[in-house]
Amino acid sequence: MVSITKWVGFSIATLSFCCTITTLLIIQRMKKWNGYLLLISTMTTFQLLYDINYMLGVCPGYIPCMIWNFLDIIGGLGNAYTSNVISYTVIFVVYRIQSFDIFANFYYILFLVGFIPLLFAILNTVSLQHQVDDDEPYEYCILNHSNLGKTTTEFYYWTRVASIIFNFIAFIYISVKVERMKSTVVHHQHHGSSFDTQESKTTGGYSTENQMAAIATIVSRLKYYPLAQAICRVGSAWNEWKRSSDYNPVSSMLAAVTAPLAGTFYFIIFIMMQPTARKTLTSILFCQKDTTIDQENDSNNNPIPSTSQHQQQALSKIFRPKSVDYYDESELDDIINRVVQNDRPISLLSVTWNSPPSDIIRDSDTSINPIIRSSDV
Repeated sequence: MVSITKWVGFSIATLSFCCTITTLLIIQRMKKWNGYLLLISTMTTFQLLYDINYMLGVCPGYIPCMIWNFLDIIGGLGNAYTSNVISYTVIFVVYRIQSFDIFANFYYILFLVGFIPLLFAILNTVSLQHQVDDDEPYEYCILNHSNLGKTTTEFYYWTRVASIIFNFIAFIYISVKVERMKSTVVHHQHHGSSFDTQESKTTGGYSTENQMAAIATIVSRLKYYPLAQAICRVGSAWNEWKRSSDYNPVSSMLAAVTAPLAGTFYFIIFIMMQPTARKTLTSILFCQKDTTIDQENDSNNNPIPSTSQHQQQALSKIFRPKSVDYYDESELDDIINRVVQNDRPISLLSVTWNSPPSDIIRDSDTSINPIIRSSDV
């Protein structure tokens, strides 16, 4: 017989599983690839394993119990660690004012989010034994009382608690940092000054205002994933703490409801904060071909034009008539890092700012909208 708690977890995990599969399908159909999408894909994949763990929870028997315990460790830890890497990446961007090279560091990231969870999942599995206590008929396997079993349990619990704390602190720091950036821009708007007139604030003709807009857009796309992961994990952390002393039906039900919801939250955040994902989802639902994405990829396959033409195209791509919110992450990285093309910097042109701001950065109620001055084109 299976408890009602496990069926609740199964139902919510099934929804999360469908959302997770859809997220991965959208990323594949977007035909764009960058380090940020790599992190989101990695985290979503671990969430997929975690969803399967909850779906297998309704299957009776010792073998299914071993499988879902294995998936619980590798999916849970991998998901938590990847969310911490995303938090660190965003902190790096807002603190260093440059992008974090995810591809160059991905082997180190993979060791953290993949190898360590896999190791402890294996150690946890070999520490399992048959459940012999008739007072808990819904548990088919338990950890033995060896030091190895206790160590894996403590490691899993406390590292996930540390992950929650880190993500909450990172979210607060990132939010405060970006709000200060916005306040600085608003201050210059009200005083009629521009960053571009202050040589100490610019390098090689690049606009610091554009850089702030790009940073805020990157932040708005990434900072909510770790927050969602931390919130969804709180219920399980409380349940595991309560179960260390005695079984608690309230904490068990809360864990069954909140823990599998992370995949659904990831899907909602991805669709809301990534405009290209919304367009791709629409094309999937209505069986349409995303011609915009195909055209962009076709243009990327064309031979590189002459230096002046190449620079003009790069400028027009950066300042095409749509908000920064619609740039992909690689373009935003170019603005943040003040990219050099053909060994000479490409000036991002001077920009003015609309007042009141509108529809660039979906990061709170404040948005910033750069408009090209016709005299600069």
